[in-house]
Amino acid sequence: MQSSHHPKFLARFQGISRRLQIIILTALAIIVAGSFLLAVYFINGGSILNSVKLGLQTERASQMQSLNEVLSRSASLSPHVELLAEYATPEFFELANRQSRGIPYDPQKSFIFILNENTHMDELPLEPTPVRLRINGQEIAPANLELLAYSDHHKVSIATFPKFDADGQPFIGQTAGTLELLAPEITMTAQGRAYGDA
Repeated sequence: MQSSHHPKFLARFQGISRRLQIIILTALAIIVAGSFLLAVYFINGGSILNSVKLGLQTERASQMQSLNEVLSRSASLSPHVELLAEYATPEFFELANRQSRGIPYDPQKSFIFILNENTHMDELPLEPTPVRLRINGQEIAPANLELLAYSDHHKVSIATFPKFDADGQPFIGQTAGTLELLAPEITMTAQGRAYGDA
């Protein structure tokens, strides 16, 4: 009985147009491949997905570390206070995946610096780190200084500076220039620790 149905099926299949045959065979191939992938997923899918996710996270962390080495600078504000300044470029925000979180700073319009102060002995001043920016010898005051996190021995501030002057001209043009972040020393006053001269 099977042998009588088999030739009929082949005859019907051969009677179908060539284009329709290709569509049917492609659909069957997709179903077979999909069922194979589904079987692999159910057998070991969680492990495969976790491995891919871990690989992507490791690659992102490696890229972030390389970028931090280029964009970070450190300085001593006093014998016991260290400052680590991170220049947050558009590439930094893209790699850190922070643009989608509604951060109110635009690296296309502003020079953005994340400032980390650390000490093991002194109490840090309770105010944003008052830095200034010098571009090709011209000093620029910050458009925004904000204290993001504070404890006696650790502080995070953010400083933004405009990338364009009042006439809409960029402070840094097509030619190479210098970009210097000026940070103040911390001195002891009658009121306690305070920022002094840059």
